Amino acid sequence: MRAASRIGARERLLPLVFCGWMCLGLSLVSRRSQAETLQAPAGGKAIPLGDARTLCDAPSGGWTFDDRAHTLLPPPNADAVGTAVDLKIAASKALCPRSKAVLKLVTTGPWPSVDPASIVFAPDQASVEARGRRLTGVAVAWRASTDSGVDTCQNPKLEPSAEHCSWTVGHNMSASPGLGLVWLPPGGRVGPEVVTFDSDGRQATPDTFVLLPARVNLAGLLPSDASIDLSTGSGSVPIAHPESIAAVDCGDVRCEVSGDKLTVRALSSNVNLVDVKFKLRPGVFVAKGQGFDATPIAHLAVVHCPMSVASVPPLRGVENARVVVRIEGRCASDLSSLRFFIGNAPADVLSTQTSSTGSEALLRVGSTDASSFGASQK
Repeated sequence: MRAASRIGARERLLPLVFCGWMCLGLSLVSRRSQAETLQAPAGGKAIPLGDARTLCDAPSGGWTFDDRAHTLLPPPNADAVGTAVDLKIAASKALCPRSKAVLKLVTTGPWPSVDPASIVFAPDQASVEARGRRLTGVAVAWRASTDSGVDTCQNPKLEPSAEHCSWTVGHNMSASPGLGLVWLPPGGRVGPEVVTFDSDGRQATPDTFVLLPARVNLAGLLPSDASIDLSTGSGSVPIAHPESIAAVDCGDVRCEVSGDKLTVRALSSNVNLVDVKFKLRPGVFVAKGQGFDATPIAHLAVVHCPMSVASVPPLRGVENARVVVRIEGRCASDLSSLRFFIGNAPADVLSTQTSSTGSEALLRVGSTDASSFGASQK
């Protein structure tokens, strides 16, 4: 199952994937407790043991050893699939009594045939699905930032021209196609100590097992009720799967993806809605109604900080009128970054005080017609 992808440049992805699994050593048990493992399909051709070592005992579990060719022949019967046997090995027969080296032999099932275009990865649903043949027993091993695991296809759904199977993966996986996903033949093992052979006795290269989705389906990029506070001129909102975004455009408002947040900067306080247009990486789609959208647009409501006049309105004809305004919400803890205006004229902040429920600012109004008085903040 050599899954080709229509997403990205495979030549750049494969070294990352291989190192992620081999350098970091994805294994469900401790690396130090693992013997070197050779695995090959039942009924397959002989695999090489290597000239630098020999068996100290005859193999079991249906495996046979050809001393002249220095090769191991897998069991002929399918009932051996998934079984593992341990063999004591040494650099020579003379060193066998003192050797503690162990070689593990694993019998796998036949390799599947998978349609590369059918591989769909849905990280928000924690699933991978594909269509092909001989999918029973095929496993998908996954690796996330803090977790890893393996799921096996036990009962693929039979379709007119293929089998269809879905595998469960981790919920915190990256949406970057191919990073952290590999397939395993039935009964196979995964880990840095595992060497896999095909039915012709040829050692498989690491990229053989990389699972590169042809399509990545996301549930969404922004929370359904997302809003943003631009009272200080800029704000941010959490964004899902920033690695899936190639570019973002907010029209007249400046915005960018920074880490796991969408940051928006507005030069005007009159902005009430931000239309966010996403350009996704090739092969990535976002759910929209009953289908998916390759160029999603999100409407981000702008929330302004609540402000009210806490004091009595200023009197007419007073040259040095003052007023107390009350600020709530996010701005209450960031008064130093706010600018206050009386109409279009800036107002001086004489003093401030903050409590657990909000903040108040004493503003110099100057000579103001109280009937037309109106304070604003930016």
